[in-house]
Amino acid sequence: MIGKRNSKSAKRRTKMTRTGGVMTILSGLALLTVFAASTAWGQTVPHMRTRKLTSMTSAEIEEYLKRNNVIIIPVGPVEMLGESPVESEYVGPLGWSIKMAEKADALVFPHFVYCYPGGTVSSRATFYMSMLESSEFLLKISQSLVRQGFRRFFFVSSHGPAEHTIYPVIRELYEKHGIAAME
Repeated sequence: MIGKRNSKSAKRRTKMTRTGGVMTILSGLALLTVFAASTAWGQTVPHMRTRKLTSMTSAEIEEYLKRNNVIIIPVGPVEMLGESPVESEYVGPLGWSIKMAEKADALVFPHFVYCYPGGTVSSRATFYMSMLESSEFLLKISQSLVRQGFRRFFFVSSHGPAEHTIYPVIRELYEKHGIAAME
């Protein structure tokens, strides 16, 4: 009985992850549409050595912020995911974020792995933070990025419960700073 229940649960998680991935890709297309306005009418996205914020020098970040202010934050937990590596839920969004940043002249924040994992907390392979703790941490990071000059935020995730971490942050960014963010 328990084996059957776990099998059904695993199938539901796989389906949710696939659905989340599709939603992330669709959200990415929305990002390209919204943020591509800065490169409309024949303008090209400037070539950069890297789009990863932590791989850039201070001078490169300053230069970027003179012309644009878009930051993409990949969000996904370190959690048990069947036979897949525990990094699976953040490596995909990180890769998608880098590709989107190259097309939309954005920068990519390091992957945010400190989010609520959902139902896999029973596994010792899963890193756990509550929804409240992970939202507060992501909000502190986002507020620091606002202080640095970023004004357009996009959160990328394929993890179903990530919305519980991200939505409160999106709301706070809007209410406190007037910044509309997207997931």
